[in-house]
Amino acid sequence: MKSFYSHSKPAADGTNTGTKFLIRHTKAVAENAISSLHTQLALETERPLKEVIEQICLYHDLGKYTSHFQNYLLKSGAFDVELKQHAKFGGFALYQKLLAAGFEKLAFWAAYLIIHHHKSLSNINDLKELVLEDSPDELIFKRQAQTITEHLAQISQETGETELAQYINYPDKKLRKIVKAIEQKPDIHNYFLLNYLFSLLIEADKLDASDTIIYERVRLPALLVEKRVGEVQFPEYKSAELPELSQNELRTYVRGVVMSHLNTANILTHRLFTLTAPTGIGKTLTALDFALRLKDNIKQSEGYEPQIIYALPFINIIEQAISEYSRVIGEHGRVLAHYQYADALEQLSTRKSDAEDGENREWNQKTMLLDTWQSDIVITTFVQFLQTLIGNRNKLLKKFHHIAGSIFILDEV
Repeated sequence: MKSFYSHSKPAADGTNTGTKFLIRHTKAVAENAISSLHTQLALETERPLKEVIEQICLYHDLGKYTSHFQNYLLKSGAFDVELKQHAKFGGFALYQKLLAAGFEKLAFWAAYLIIHHHKSLSNINDLKELVLEDSPDELIFKRQAQTITEHLAQISQETGETELAQYINYPDKKLRKIVKAIEQKPDIHNYFLLNYLFSLLIEADKLDASDTIIYERVRLPALLVEKRVGEVQFPEYKSAELPELSQNELRTYVRGVVMSHLNTANILTHRLFTLTAPTGIGKTLTALDFALRLKDNIKQSEGYEPQIIYALPFINIIEQAISEYSRVIGEHGRVLAHYQYADALEQLSTRKSDAEDGENREWNQKTMLLDTWQSDIVITTFVQFLQTLIGNRNKLLKKFHHIAGSIFILDEV
């Protein structure tokens, strides 16, 4: 049987040595994506989300089975630069599989996501150009397919796709009709569904490609802030008395009022909380205190560990926030600061909590950990947050799926 690889490294003889079997990479990507899937999403598809993302991951690198890609990867023979591309091949194969099962819209979305997994998302209209008369992409697809014919039985066995031969066909003009139907009924649901699935795919792909281990969030003690600044008190003052309070008394009062809301019976049905208070009242630690207690409540009630993401507008106040958060959290969990001047090496090289992952990670692994928000708490900027929430860039969308189920603190809105 032939060995197919997804990644390689230079060898002494001028060729490359395969470092990871293609099927191993494919399965690892699927496992990573599924492990990051939030189980309580209000996103509907024609098939369960877990099944959809598993299929997308399984097919995303199918084009790497072609001889042109393998020769390019290993520097072991002739290859055509155009024929070594692989994203469209896997995208259109999964498109045919889902189309045959009657899932037209899902078939298109799957192809769209796989085709873009090494680049930023583009207008869906662009894909209609791929099925025009005499499309060069169709010729490329057919020539690629010819190179895997002799290995099709092995590939089917490795992937578990027994009917794979039926799916390796270039799409016809029906694809244009599907795109037109989607365009006629625009829906914001599509935006969140696509970006969410895309984020799961590209983060999982890049983490495995760099051999970066996904961080497993821990249960942070709910009373960490209380241990630092003292037990919450609930003094009762009349409005007329508030101007007469000292700064410390006012700080205690505000914190008590904020924490009292956690006793609301339906607290987890609320999605937006606001806090307006004077400068110097301790909003940073009060918000963190509330978030840690809410996180613990969510864990007990809904069974998952929400990530806390703290976003600020200015870099000059981030350093202070990092200092405050780090002192509170200590070695109980991982706090990452992700902004323009963030240093991945400094943050991820000496923490005891990272010892099991190895203290000598390569620079790109640590950068990947930072770029994909592998932590319990993230401190970042409004720019990072908003360009992730509202955007199409591959680099930024790696962390889009972290938004699901997270607790966001937006400071100085």
